[in-house]
Amino acid sequence: MKLSACIIAKNEENNLPRLLESIKGKFDEIILVDTGSTDKTVEIAKEYGCKVFEKKWNGFADARNYAVSKASGDWLWHFDADFELEYEEFKRFLKILNIIDADKNFDGIRVIYKNLNENGEIKSFSSTVHIHRRSDKIIWIGKVHERIHNIEKESVVTPPYTVSVKHYGYAVASVQKEKAKRNLNLLTEEIKSLDKNSDEYLIKLFYIIQSYLALSSFDTRYYKKVIKYSKEFLNIYEKLKNKTSLNDSIFHKHTYVYLSTALLRTGQIEESEKYIQKGLEFDSEYPDLLYLKGLTLENKNKKEDSLETFLDFIYVSDKISSNEMKSSAVVSDFVSKIDSLILEKFINVKNKNLLEKAQKYWKEIKTQNLALIYYFLTKNVDESKSFSILKKFIKLYKKDLFYIEYANHFEDIQQKIDILNKGLNLNPNSKIINKYLGNLYYQEENYEEAFKYLKTYLELSKDSSVIPTLKYTIEKLGYKQEAERLLQQI
Repeated sequence: MKLSACIIAKNEENNLPRLLESIKGKFDEIILVDTGSTDKTVEIAKEYGCKVFEKKWNGFADARNYAVSKASGDWLWHFDADFELEYEEFKRFLKILNIIDADKNFDGIRVIYKNLNENGEIKSFSSTVHIHRRSDKIIWIGKVHERIHNIEKESVVTPPYTVSVKHYGYAVASVQKEKAKRNLNLLTEEIKSLDKNSDEYLIKLFYIIQSYLALSSFDTRYYKKVIKYSKEFLNIYEKLKNKTSLNDSIFHKHTYVYLSTALLRTGQIEESEKYIQKGLEFDSEYPDLLYLKGLTLENKNKKEDSLETFLDFIYVSDKISSNEMKSSAVVSDFVSKIDSLILEKFINVKNKNLLEKAQKYWKEIKTQNLALIYYFLTKNVDESKSFSILKKFIKLYKKDLFYIEYANHFEDIQQKIDILNKGLNLNPNSKIINKYLGNLYYQEENYEEAFKYLKTYLELSKDSSVIPTLKYTIEKLGYKQEAERLLQQI
């Protein structure tokens, strides 16, 4: 099989080297379609041996189709410049191809996008089919939120296996806002010409809802739009459910998430709960619906039920993240909540039944989030067993909280510092370890080291509560004026 990587780009000199480093040597050719760059995008692409073609911008699908016309591979993987491909995922891709290539019924492979925040942590999952076989029957459609379409079938056929890429494009909030506005304008124009009782109308409506929800983070008045268009989507879907190809699709299931989220955030708890339950009837393991269900149970003071539901959410999310769940379609807006859920909900809970469930989940997929919950619950239910579990987990995982917990078992401050530095070597951007080390050095009156770690913590977390301590350390080092300037800058 010949493999082609296809990229469309415009003014991507900052992102492109990271992508090209990650895919070089893995494909038989790299096709890059430039749509009007004025920076060094084309120059960088040529340095990496890409076949570069120029194309006037006429929407995303048009650019993708042009890339296809220039590619010669049997299978094509489409990348954006702000993606990064991990080696293990490429190997997974090759294994999937070996399974499905001979079956011409399969059109493509679904790709899960690990959408990262500014600290490189996963903030959400999304997915689409960005890998497809070469075929005259397969084309790209849509000026924005483009997707592949088989002109002879009602829907694209994919296997129950997925691969993932890292996606850096939504790390900055202002970028999210501008992309949402751009997408909304394009989608609103496109949807005007569509039949309301069609799959295409529903798909465009879904992305309109998505854009309004993104804008709601900046202006809560947009939640009304989310509710209005989500209900329109579900009403149309109900009429078409025996005719539509969107059954068991992201578009249908995640509309329940968008609607329930908007209802919750506008205080309509009972109404939100109703739609969450309806969504779970279609997919009982849909992660974001489980998260929202946990919130509604918590709101109704059903603490034990909410904890169990949050645990289910983390379990399902971890299955997706580790590719244990061979889902054909997945989106999650709430995976970034996992760390805070663990710290806020499970760290002081004493519940034997919950411990047994966490232990069962951990034994099944052995992810570090479940290991952390398993450890905390054990610590609270049977502390005598917790230290041996902790010693086991600290060898298996790089989770910073395990190093904090391990350090807390020792009285000697230097011993604590040595343990935490091992954790920091594995995860230099750990907010909690930098803060913990800064406070330990502060206790030791080693103000130079305290300043270094607390300053890093402030830069990573933007937590202004640490500023008074930082100011004091600077003054102790003899830089009073610098301390005043620091306060003025924050």
